Amino acid sequence: LGWCVAAVLVVIGLLAWSWRAAVVVLLVNVPALAVVVGLMGALGLPLNSITVMVSAVVLGIAVDDSIHWVVFHRQEVARGAGAAAVRRTLEHKLVPMACTTGILVAALSVLALSSFPPVADFGLLSSAALLASLLSAVFVLPALVGRRGANEG
Repeated sequence: LGWCVAAVLVVIGLLAWSWRAAVVVLLVNVPALAVVVGLMGALGLPLNSITVMVSAVVLGIAVDDSIHWVVFHRQEVARGAGAAAVRRTLEHKLVPMACTTGILVAALSVLALSSFPPVADFGLLSSAALLASLLSAVFVLPALVGRRGANEG
């Protein structure tokens, strides 16, 4: 997971963004990782070769919504949207983010029906984490970016 976080940070930081944007995108996805660890503890799920991958996989998928959100927000700010940039970004990105997350959660939830416990655990944990990531992207990301935000480097 450490290498995954470092790779995401470097890639986002280098893609014509800023290091601040990279940190914000990663911070927004911390709740999703906390859901994985919390559920594993609460449900007594073992750490095995499949469940150990959940956080890295979820981080890779969850960062996508945050990146789309921040890029669109930066475009709105550049167009002169000012204080309305956050609202306009939510208006344009909420439905696509919810749809992609819903599709992924539905697909991964099927894995939770598996008779092989590690696969079922992967489906349950990744679905819950992606939902947490969506909620974080909808509520936490606008708050962080709207405060002088991730657009400055």
